Amino acid sequence: MKLILNLIILISFIGLINCYGESDSEGNPNYLERESHNMLNVVRMFPREYKRDFMVGFQGIDDILTESRYPSGVNPLFYYNSLNRLAKAHSFDMATKETSTSKCFQHNDCNGTTVNDRFKNWDSCIEKGAYGENIAWAKPPQTGIATNNQLICEKFNAPCPSDQVVAEIGHRDIIMSFDYPFYSVGVGNYESEFNSLYWTQDFLGTQCVSAPQSPIYSGYHTYYPATSGETLFLVTFYSPKGALVAKKMNIVFSNTKINIPLRYGNSTFGIYSHKATTFTDCQQYYFETTTTDNKVFRYPETGYLQTTKTSSTCVGWNLEGNNFVVPSSSEETTDSSGSSSEETTNSSEQDGSDPNNSNILKLNGLLVLLFLNVLLFI
Repeated sequence: MKLILNLIILISFIGLINCYGESDSEGNPNYLERESHNMLNVVRMFPREYKRDFMVGFQGIDDILTESRYPSGVNPLFYYNSLNRLAKAHSFDMATKETSTSKCFQHNDCNGTTVNDRFKNWDSCIEKGAYGENIAWAKPPQTGIATNNQLICEKFNAPCPSDQVVAEIGHRDIIMSFDYPFYSVGVGNYESEFNSLYWTQDFLGTQCVSAPQSPIYSGYHTYYPATSGETLFLVTFYSPKGALVAKKMNIVFSNTKINIPLRYGNSTFGIYSHKATTFTDCQQYYFETTTTDNKVFRYPETGYLQTTKTSSTCVGWNLEGNNFVVPSSSEETTDSSGSSSEETTNSSEQDGSDPNNSNILKLNGLLVLLFLNVLLFI
């Protein structure tokens, strides 16, 4: 009996420390993977707006991501850590098998194991659902958004094939597929000794994993266009069946809370954005939304995202705030760089709730569980 109770406590402990949006002990997802995941959600939710704003310079984009083949409103994807590890393992496999004369650039493992067996052998949850995979390689530096665009276009330095050319748009179809309604995308990348960067995007359609309850499926920053020197922060809000309605969305930096505007969509299915005209290395931040029923959600649920580039000394997420000062609700400002027909700015939190309270509750629960665990051994 003590063993069973111990296992229950251990499972509860694991659930407490795996908060949505944080990185695992090995730093997954890294900053490139976070960018790719977030921008995949943008294109899934708003394909026409995405190609207009984030595929500037590509040839043939008038005939891709069309309404007739890809209707707007494909749900965003939750991030699933096990899937990220699967993707990363395949990227590592391809990269380490590259030689000066050949590449192992394929969906099957380089040892001959089929992609189907790889998925089924990796995770019992993955085995139960539909899945899809995209792979790509390029020479660094290659950002997450650049890799996504390469796969969406289907060509590298050539006109993108039309949506009508079905035989040539397999990557695009997977990215926009309705077959992955709930759980997530894993993006892995690994740089080989021959200076090639390998990417694997894995998608899953099973429901055997409990989805996070937050309406924020992803949030991060990108540098687009890369030459602009600007940092663009984007965050997704999605509430199936409109159960939650966003009243406002904030981006929170140390000593600064900014109410950011709706860029695309509406208050149940939308993208919010904030543009910084300069880049500040390793700047910490998080997103926070308040719904019309005064619920507060934070992304990531714990820790802080960090502005990161290839030359940065920091990672994409950090549990600890480096002298981070949470601003009071009275210090909230409004981002006037965009407009929103849905959003109104409020100078105070109506329910006075602190989004960090969930972390305090989790810590208290953890202490109780540890205390019970000690009692079991007495």
